[in-house]
Amino acid sequence: MKLGISTCTYTWNFGVKNYPAPQTPYTVEKLLEIAAGYNIEVVQILDNIVPIYNFPEKKLRALRDSAKEKGIQLEIGTRGITLPLLKQYLQIARLLGANLVRTILDGDHASPSLNQAIEWIQKILPDYKANGISLAIENHDLRHVAELRKLADTINDPNFGICIDCVNSLGIQECQQEVLDTLFPQTINFHYKDFIIQRTDYDMGFTVKGCIAGQGMTDMDYILRNRTHAKRDFNIILEQWMPWLGSIQKTAAVERDWAKMSILYLKSKLENNSKDDP
Repeated sequence: MKLGISTCTYTWNFGVKNYPAPQTPYTVEKLLEIAAGYNIEVVQILDNIVPIYNFPEKKLRALRDSAKEKGIQLEIGTRGITLPLLKQYLQIARLLGANLVRTILDGDHASPSLNQAIEWIQKILPDYKANGISLAIENHDLRHVAELRKLADTINDPNFGICIDCVNSLGIQECQQEVLDTLFPQTINFHYKDFIIQRTDYDMGFTVKGCIAGQGMTDMDYILRNRTHAKRDFNIILEQWMPWLGSIQKTAAVERDWAKMSILYLKSKLENNSKDDP
């Protein structure tokens, strides 16, 4: 298990649509520098934050070379599973030297049925395998985890599996432990974010907010205890749900502070867990 960071670790620093832009927006190159500074070996680039689909081949190859020089493995992400999209991202992954493409079932102007999703993935998966690239489907607030487990069990291929997001499924009324227990046997990638659920000050309802890793309700110890149930060893990618704090300067600065504390926490947990392994 390797720790990684992603564009979703620093979303405000990259820039959020319909909000003020940061004074100096992050780039993928900046993210690689940050990862190298923390001795982090994995960086995941998600296209809802950085439009890698618009990058020319020369830039993709330059990012590949930069990551390789820094000892960083790249992963990429998109939304949707139509064949043209998955073919496009296979090519992007090849140019970047990425070994994993993460996506969700719904996107690219399509919401396929389970049978349609199985058909599309089975058509393209041999091409991914031939290039040594895995395809991971992330749980979201649009699909129940039982459906995703059935999808992965049906396809049953070592280069295909699930990217667990330990918080997303709250939006479809599925708790974290249910998500972990259901999806771990098909898991090949993991998005970690911490969060808190608080009752409103007027007592009618709850709010879900992100927080610094280790200070909320995500049970890292449970994740580590049960990781051996996963389909294979997986990278754990830090994401953050940083709330808007009224100005882009303050929000981006606090996001960077959160990231630093969260990285140190996760590195400590992984190091201690490694010492505990027989």
